[in-house]
Amino acid sequence: MIKQRQSNIELLRIVSMIMILGLHVNFYALGPVSLQELNHRPLGATSRMFFEFLCIVAVNVFIFISGWFSINAKIKGFLKFLYQILFFYIGIYLVFVFIGERQISWEGIQECFFAKKQGWFIKAYICLYILSPVLNAFVKHSNERQLRLVLIAFYIFQTIYGWYFVDATKFFAQGYSTLSFIGLYLLARYIKLYAMDKKLFSMKKEKDLIVFLSICVLETLLFVITKQNRLDDIVQILWIYSSPLVIVSALYLLLFFSKLEISNKHINRIALSSFTVYLFHSNPNIMPYYVKTAREIFSTYSSLSCLLLMLLEIIVFYIVATLLDYLRIVSWNALWQKFGKKIEHTFSKKL
Repeated sequence: MIKQRQSNIELLRIVSMIMILGLHVNFYALGPVSLQELNHRPLGATSRMFFEFLCIVAVNVFIFISGWFSINAKIKGFLKFLYQILFFYIGIYLVFVFIGERQISWEGIQECFFAKKQGWFIKAYICLYILSPVLNAFVKHSNERQLRLVLIAFYIFQTIYGWYFVDATKFFAQGYSTLSFIGLYLLARYIKLYAMDKKLFSMKKEKDLIVFLSICVLETLLFVITKQNRLDDIVQILWIYSSPLVIVSALYLLLFFSKLEISNKHINRIALSSFTVYLFHSNPNIMPYYVKTAREIFSTYSSLSCLLLMLLEIIVFYIVATLLDYLRIVSWNALWQKFGKKIEHTFSKKL
């Protein structure tokens, strides 16, 4: 799916996946900060909020990366992506059946093929992948002005009906949708092709990082103020993927990493397994243990000890997933070497 491996962006891919792990030990596992927690543990509660806003950009960043390079949709890439997903979904399910934690059931089979509510990102991204040739053709055959006007119109519409009036539409799904992914994909393409020399996007990388961190601080302050004033409708929309602040902060994190000068084969190698980290820890059989561990740490330890142990949990899950991915890579290479030419020949004849 990626045309080239640039270590600075590959490092961002790793960071964004660590951020997703961070999201799932924070608000996902523990729940959003309550007014009671904010009043009784102001420092800890505020730290949780800030950590959430640091990490909430992760999914948008992941899609930005796809748009930055553009998805090169090919049969091999698509099948490799599906194999990666099914290898872990089916594999983990069978392991749990073998050790007696699950039984063969229709529900379990549905989970393997993400036919349940879980795995929203997988389904949204597959749809983006399928549509990517259309999006790429639009970008190729439109000029800067046309693409800019489409993006302006899209983000005005999404901001009104997919963010501020968050319940006005279902098809934006608070940014948890292919439609929102399309907007992110096209925005990244526009910035990469037409806007890197513009003042807002050509700042020094240190300023990009300052913008990202400043937005995270602003979001935290807004959360505290609205929470204390019981403005729950505003609290609800501060930390969703379609929030303009979340989108802009994700963009400036991308810009920061795009200006780093890094070339490291180890970063590139680890980044190859970044999506597997998501597939592993968010698997419906694994996620309950991930969440349970986070909750036990939070309820047992305090302050620095709690933070360090949660970071340790994130690192352990990342390492385990990366090591397991070696089996997927070896098996895929063997299968493609044996059947790849036949598959490509079959599809080329039909097309």
